[in-house]
Amino acid sequence: GTGLPELARKQLKSCLRENTDLFAWHATEMPGLDPNVACHQLTIDPSASAVVQRRRRQSPEKAEAAEKAVKDLLEANFISE
Repeated sequence: GTGLPELARKQLKSCLRENTDLFAWHATEMPGLDPNVACHQLTIDPSASAVVQRRRRQSPEKAEAAEKAVKDLLEANFISE
């Protein structure tokens, strides 16, 4: 944080860099995560009608990255249709 003294900030950065192997970078690296801890549900009115928005263009690279991210989340059972 910005309010952290400089020495504490350097120590924190050093600690985080030394322990990067302890952090999950992808959903597939967190198989034991309890869904009750990190679960989000949308409460949608069944009588509401869908609003169709215009299609937004993405570069092929962004589209591919988004597809891969969704695939990874589906395989890790982090999201469902």
